[in-house]
Amino acid sequence: MNKRGLSAIVTTVLITLLIIASVSIIALIIIPFLEVGIDEQVVSMELSKEKIELSNITFYESNGTEKIDLSIKRGTTSLVKTITEIITENISTEEPVPIDIMLSIDLSGSMSLDDGEPETRLTKAKIATIDFVETVLAGDELAKIGLVGFKDNLPANNNVHDLSNDLTSLNNEIDSWFASGGTYVCKGMDKALEIFNNNEIEGREKVLVILGDGDTTLSSCKYGGAEDLAESFYENKNISVSTIGFGPSTAITFFEDIAAAGQGQFYDSSDTNNLANTYISLIDDIQITREVTKTIVREGILFLQVLIFTGGNSHSYTISENLPGEYDTKRFTVPLPNGITEEDVTKIEIYLSVVSGGIKASSNLLTTWEP
Repeated sequence: MNKRGLSAIVTTVLITLLIIASVSIIALIIIPFLEVGIDEQVVSMELSKEKIELSNITFYESNGTEKIDLSIKRGTTSLVKTITEIITENISTEEPVPIDIMLSIDLSGSMSLDDGEPETRLTKAKIATIDFVETVLAGDELAKIGLVGFKDNLPANNNVHDLSNDLTSLNNEIDSWFASGGTYVCKGMDKALEIFNNNEIEGREKVLVILGDGDTTLSSCKYGGAEDLAESFYENKNISVSTIGFGPSTAITFFEDIAAAGQGQFYDSSDTNNLANTYISLIDDIQITREVTKTIVREGILFLQVLIFTGGNSHSYTISENLPGEYDTKRFTVPLPNGITEEDVTKIEIYLSVVSGGIKASSNLLTTWEP
């Protein structure tokens, strides 16, 4: 064999040995993740090799909370990618329950009284009800509102609006109302139930709100009839019934009993100028949320830890979503703890951490900022 051939063999052997050695070194880092977790010390050393830069620090206030807007630039991520794992995380959150609200409003003749003031009871009720509809629909895009104006003779489609989120259409219906006749509360309740039944959608909360300025003039409704209806609404249809006693001649006991039977609330608005505040209380009471557990699958439990120092105290904030990639810069918003302002912040530190097999490893200090 000539010297050139021998040299080629030696070179091949050396390259092979180098490859084996490289694979062995990488395996020492990766295998602990795949089997029993991580070697915290080894991984911490590797995390500390990451290059993180912190810049463009801006303090501002939003919705009464002091916040920090900051840019984080990241260098290489090639090693960290190999030592993270696929994880599934269950997160419980509160979310609003979609709601259907039927407003059953008294349009009897007594609503035309002005009680010695420039505006009639009905005018005040119409103004406050329009504001209520606008507030609910502006604050909850899933909400729907329906309308029933009740008096002694309630035609099938007169003074009525189906459940809707069409603000203009609802307001036009309210504007068209006028007062006349007797107070047939139960007719309004029957019509509201019909509308609920025609719009039955599973998973939506249903609330009936009855506003009246006096006792019903229909005897069958007056002596327990309205209470029985309210009770059946809740027990058979899961519709809660709340009532608003409106005006100085309000039959308080009558409306209290209806609300109690329908598992709702009674609101006293005997001062007709206070109806807007009554509606605000109603909005607070009917805002319903439910706890929902969502399963999130993401690649690796890898996160940036932001430490905010205020004098001798430190406050930790974790960034685990949408981290910057290799040689990438991203902006993040970090809320300050209650009562902490820009003047209190003395230093910000950034660390990189990873979790695997129930063990957490963190880098040394990667970057810092001081005012």
